[in-house]
This record gives sequence, C-alpha cells and structure tokens, in this order.
Amino acid sequence: EFRRVLFRSVGEVIATVEAIGATGEFHPITVCGRDEELKAQLDERGFGTVIGWTDQMPALMTAADALVENAGGLTCMEAFAVGLPVITFRPIAGHGKDNAETMAKAGVNCYARDDEELHTILRAVTVPGEERDRLVDTARRLFVDDPAKDVEELAAVEKLTDKQGRTVPLRAPRGRRTAWVAAASFLVLYTGLT
Repeated sequence: EFRRVLFRSVGEVIATVEAIGATGEFHPITVCGRDEELKAQLDERGFGTVIGWTDQMPALMTAADALVENAGGLTCMEAFAVGLPVITFRPIAGHGKDNAETMAKAGVNCYARDDEELHTILRAVTVPGEERDRLVDTARRLFVDDPAKDVEELAAVEKLTDKQGRTVPLRAPRGRRTAWVAAASFLVLYTGLT
C-alpha cells in the first residue's frame, strides 16, 4: 500500500511530484488550484492523484500521511492544526527558504534539501513512530495557548495600555505615520495627474 503524500506549492511542481513518486513507495496527491495547464501536464504523465481547485483541503489533509510544500505559508499552519507532518522541499527563493530554515529550527517541519533526504524523511514521518510524533507534537503546541495572552503580554512589555489599564491599538510612531501619509498623498496626486 502506498503512503499518501499531499503536495501543494508553486514553482518546480512537476520535478517535485516526480521526486515524491520516484521510489514507488509514496503516492503524491497534488493540488493544482486553478492552474489547468499544470493539472493537464501532471494528468498526462500519470503522477499520482491530481486535483484542481478544491475547498476540501481539511479532508485531504486528514487522508494524507504527510504534506510536502515549498513556501511555509498558511498551508503549513493548516497541516500543523490537523497533526499532519510537514516537509519543506525545494523552497521558493526568499521567504520560502527563510521559512523552511526557521520552521526546521523550531522543530515543526523537516527541511529536505535533496531527493534522497526527501525519501528518508518521508519514510520516517509517514508511519507511526518517534519522528512523526515529535513533529506533530511540536507543531500542535503552536495552538495550545490563547493568542489574546500573547497580545496582552506584548502590550505590557511595550507599554500599550491607557491610564485605565486597557490595551490600546498598536500605532506606528508619529514620524513614520507622517512619512506614510506623505508618500500616499504623493502617489494619489501623481496617479491623478497622469
């Protein structure tokens, strides 16, 4: 039986799907969104299960054994919330690489840097065991505390309370707001004149 690996990303999608399925151990489930051309290319090649746009991501995540992604965005948070191990592979430049490294340091994902490492990690996290449990438990801790407590703590540290002790909105320093207003005014004026 194949272990189901959910894949959702942008960039080197075909190469990543090929890498996931190369050993025959894993069945990639690729979510293409509204990219019909990509869906057609993957369907033509017969790479696992290919899905276009869907509003069934929670069900797909529940059915999968792991998630492979490359940007570290909201999809990761959704996976963390449902207890799905996350592997970052071939991250996109900039924030994708930064997110991969930061999440790996925090212990909430595994960062696979090549095909061999991807397969090793998939073997470890797609079956019950210590590695899978560690990832899932660490990621779930992100959802344990009440976020309101974090805001209150930030307000106390930054002295963001009024005389009655109520939390006040975060505001940019006056000089920064003035610069933003000036820049926005210039942009509106320039756009209007052109």
